[in-house]
Amino acid sequence: MGEIRETDVARPEQEQIDLIPEERLKELLSILLPYGYSHYNGTFYTGVSPYIGKEYNIITIVANDPTWGGVFSICMDKFADGEEETNCLGFYKGIMKVIAPELYSNDETFEGNINVLDFRWADDEVQENAFPAKVTYKPL
Repeated sequence: MGEIRETDVARPEQEQIDLIPEERLKELLSILLPYGYSHYNGTFYTGVSPYIGKEYNIITIVANDPTWGGVFSICMDKFADGEEETNCLGFYKGIMKVIAPELYSNDETFEGNINVLDFRWADDEVQENAFPAKVTYKPL
């Protein structure tokens, strides 16, 4: 009986996720984390994010990591003092709708143990509802 090697075993094909181009990612990071950020492994970015008025939140952004299920995720590490978590959900969803209409999140809770907003690529119908123009990346 022949020996079975790993390469002989059929593996299910994994769906490839379109990643955010590096230039576009840097643009989003500069808006959400304008004071700078620390980064790890090219996918995790942590820093201070401006909030309403003089308040701020500390967030971690996970980008282009297929194991997270989306192409862009915002993780709340620390909420502004005295701020309700549900207000932060609407704030970041609103900001992302303006700065990145090509991404869409259908998360509806942001409290308790759920502190992550996952964004995926928006289909044409969602983009048409958000703004009158479709956003596509064009390298310089």
